[in-house]
Amino acid sequence: MNLIDKWFEITNPEKAVKRQQHRMALSELRSYDAARPNRGTGGYSRRGGRASDEVARAHRGLAGGAQDLVRNTAIANRIKAVIASNMVGNGIKPDYIGGSKRRVSHYKTTFDAWANSRHCDYEGHYNLWGLQNLWAGSIVESGGVFVRKIMNNAMRFPLVLQTLEQQYLDEAKSGRTEDDGEIISGIHFNRDGSIKGYWLKTRLQGAYYREESEFFPAEDIIHIFWKGRPGEHLGVSWLHPIADLIDQRQEWRDATLMQQRIAACFGVIIKEAESSMGLNKKGGLKDEDGLPYSEVEAGMIGYTSKDTDIVTVTPPNLNQTTDFNGEVLQDIAVGVGVTREQITGDFSKVTWASGRLARGEFYANLDRWQNFMMLPALDQVHDWFDDIYTVMHGKPNIKQRSWILPHRSAVNPKEELEVDIKKVRTGAMTPQQFTRKHGVKFEDAIQAWKEAKEVMEDLPFDFDPSKFSAAGNELGRGEKGAVSGQGNKTEESTDDTE
Repeated sequence: MNLIDKWFEITNPEKAVKRQQHRMALSELRSYDAARPNRGTGGYSRRGGRASDEVARAHRGLAGGAQDLVRNTAIANRIKAVIASNMVGNGIKPDYIGGSKRRVSHYKTTFDAWANSRHCDYEGHYNLWGLQNLWAGSIVESGGVFVRKIMNNAMRFPLVLQTLEQQYLDEAKSGRTEDDGEIISGIHFNRDGSIKGYWLKTRLQGAYYREESEFFPAEDIIHIFWKGRPGEHLGVSWLHPIADLIDQRQEWRDATLMQQRIAACFGVIIKEAESSMGLNKKGGLKDEDGLPYSEVEAGMIGYTSKDTDIVTVTPPNLNQTTDFNGEVLQDIAVGVGVTREQITGDFSKVTWASGRLARGEFYANLDRWQNFMMLPALDQVHDWFDDIYTVMHGKPNIKQRSWILPHRSAVNPKEELEVDIKKVRTGAMTPQQFTRKHGVKFEDAIQAWKEAKEVMEDLPFDFDPSKFSAAGNELGRGEKGAVSGQGNKTEESTDDTE
């Protein structure tokens, strides 16, 4: 309260009250309408709170509901498969730059042998590329996944990766710690907020034993999840915005199928005369064999007494004027960041322009998921591999490590390939970037070409750019098989003509 208000409180209290009322009215006008629940805007909760508290309360229920939807609905199962397949494809694979060629070759050979073997999986089911797909699918379905480092000296390369769902967290471990830290949902935080480690259940609850948990330091655990808010320490199922919608759509589909079955039913009811003793031959609505009907059936013929009042069995009319299913599927696709065509497999309504725009939005989401979530986790896995390799064979002195992301399908492959080729020829894209975009390491492509040339020897194949132009015309050759100037002129004239 300022001096003027205090003055009016003493000299003119009535005016002081009016000034305060007008000030409160101005405060209301300047506030956010969406922050004030009323009859028009009160359809959602405005209760705030820490991200860690909200996630801790909800993540188990969301994961359980999503897992049930994935098991029992085609749409949820398809969403999980589409996102995981596009995120990792056949595997996000490393690429190495610099260092001694011999040492890098040995390093790459060792890593490939470990990654391509099922021995890298604690359960022995997948190689590293299959584990990547398992991690991505589990994140979509359950919200997050733990990757634990295990050393097994019985293996040729002792690094083994164990995959655990978030439900393995011992959430009973919560509260302040002796080192002035805090445990939230089984995650041990230091006093500065960094993660010290995780309390993970080594045995889940069963019929004859109780749950047991063990502390694992943070350097031996990778927690992969999408972090949507500062302070969020657990991931939630990616199906959480649309779980109810998927379930309600499934109920609608089941009801529609039942309605279709009923619509296919057409029956005839025969009213029989009574016998000479006054009794009905069949007794009630029964079929020709005398068995009673329990429900309406297609092509049914029922027999009943002539005194029974029964109306005609008329199937309902199922004409629908609105694309209700399409609108619901669109909302579901928007909720998880994919296109409707991806979760339905129906591309009949997609034009070239709309398909390109939709894929562009989806690829932007892929960039976020891959670069912000998957690649940091894979870097840590590779760091584990580096540490063990250095102890066994010495440091490989690789200058740079990058990752080759899976190839992304194009709406118009021919046109987009031609654009990429022109970028390479004009220097806007390097050959390494070109091959990496198509999911291949440049050095591997060159080595494969050398091997192919040795096999082909002097046999002419029109995919060999040293022997044929882009138009398919064979180039002229000198005595030693080198491309002659005449051949180059032919190629240039052909390109100009094109």
